[in-house]
Amino acid sequence: MRHASRSLVAVALLASLTGCPGEDVVDVPDTSPDVSDAVSDTLEPDTSGVDSVTPDTVTPDTVTPDTVEPDTVTPDTVEPDTVTPDTVTPDTVEPDTVVPPPSGETCADPLVVDALPYTLTVDTSAFADDLSTGGACGLGGDRGAGSGDVVIAFTAPTTGLYRWTKPDPGGPALITTAAACDGPALDGCDGASGDLWAGGAWTLWRTAGETMFYAIDGWFPGDHGPTTLTLEAVDATACTTYCGLVTTACTGAAAQYTSYTHCLDYCETWAALPPGDPAADPTGANTVACRAHEAALAPADPATRCPAAGPTGAGTC
Repeated sequence: MRHASRSLVAVALLASLTGCPGEDVVDVPDTSPDVSDAVSDTLEPDTSGVDSVTPDTVTPDTVTPDTVEPDTVTPDTVEPDTVTPDTVTPDTVEPDTVVPPPSGETCADPLVVDALPYTLTVDTSAFADDLSTGGACGLGGDRGAGSGDVVIAFTAPTTGLYRWTKPDPGGPALITTAAACDGPALDGCDGASGDLWAGGAWTLWRTAGETMFYAIDGWFPGDHGPTTLTLEAVDATACTTYCGLVTTACTGAAAQYTSYTHCLDYCETWAALPPGDPAADPTGANTVACRAHEAALAPADPATRCPAAGPTGAGTC
């Protein structure tokens, strides 16, 4: 390739010389070698004296990644707490045993006086005819038969006088009392009010803690209907109480005073009787209380009780 290049340069130079005017063209013999048949050298790189370096064949390490087996996590088997609910046995609520109030119909179911003063409003026509005096009490026959009746129980809180009062006329007209009551008639008779058809009062002497039964009844058959009764304690040491009793219970041949005023004058002024103590000396003392005691019992036995309730006391007061 280098020889060809020089021949080409010489040809070009010659051409430029021959083309210039005014100058003689001088034939220059072609001395360039004939390159037509020339074979271009194949330049092989000189490998002499150079070691043949065979590059190392680097075989990359075959990296086998660790086979990481994931941990087999067995979750804890959490057994849920077995919650046994408390066995709540509901309280066995016994229904209230409602005890009906006493009816007062019989001796087995009497109305009860729980405080004083006590007021009873009742219509005895709504009650059966359970009780009668059976001829007792000296009332001239079997009082209470044929009339509706109500039974009341009363326990005296203190010894002294107690008074039933019937302010209005009509209706039941009799109050009787006995220490026992368990049959169609009161067991005996410890007192009776008498006929209260027109209204009135009945005073009794009672001992502390003593329970008595009272029958609100009719004097005659058919004596029943609405009425109001009150029971209260009265002062047994007052001359007014004593004189009211003695002038009511002791009349006629058994009378001890000419009037209520006569009795008051004697008790409060002439004799100036000491009041006494109903619980300590209901008898055997010259006191108002002793005389009031005798006067309260006089309706059942006027012949004996009225003189003891009078001014002299008849050896009893």
